[in-house]
Amino acid sequence: LVLRTEVDSSESFVDLLAGVREADLQAFAHADVPFERLVEVLDPARSQARSPLFQVMLAFQNMEQSALQLGDLRVAGVDATAVAA
Repeated sequence: LVLRTEVDSSESFVDLLAGVREADLQAFAHADVPFERLVEVLDPARSQARSPLFQVMLAFQNMEQSALQLGDLRVAGVDATAVAA
């Protein structure tokens, strides 16, 4: 789900989070709209150098690591040591 947020440097962090929360809730209310339709309606400028809908992605996943056991095969995640920015 691509959500755009305008950041105003004079706004407090708490107000920014409140605005993001409200925008997210409104977006989730329209989650049934197909992605292709969204791109068609927004008609963003196309470039091979970047995604047409977003340029920065932030992800936070605070989940316990899980493992999958299939007979003698065990699949589990590993901690990545590479740091990326």
